[in-house]
Amino acid sequence: MGASGAAAGLHGGNRGAGFAMGIAAPQIAPGAAADLAALEDPLGLAVSGPEMLDRWIFGRDLKVGELWAQGRHLVQGGRHPAREAVAARYSKVVNRVLAR
Repeated sequence: MGASGAAAGLHGGNRGAGFAMGIAAPQIAPGAAADLAALEDPLGLAVSGPEMLDRWIFGRDLKVGELWAQGRHLVQGGRHPAREAVAARYSKVVNRVLAR
């Protein structure tokens, strides 16, 4: 099977962003900032990494179950610790925009 279109775009974007910011390309290595996402597959289709990435980018059935940003474990069990506060602020802004 060929390379994933989503994977190629993601890796190319990461390299380009790192170059533009003057930092090394992201990698999983000792001392590197950990920015990682673990996907959950409720259908249990057990597809390969590239196929799963395509399903996440282009589909609707996968979700982020765990997420680390700058080494901090932010999303656990599919929930961000500030989820309720962010949702409330978002709702308030959308209602304000729609009221105009």
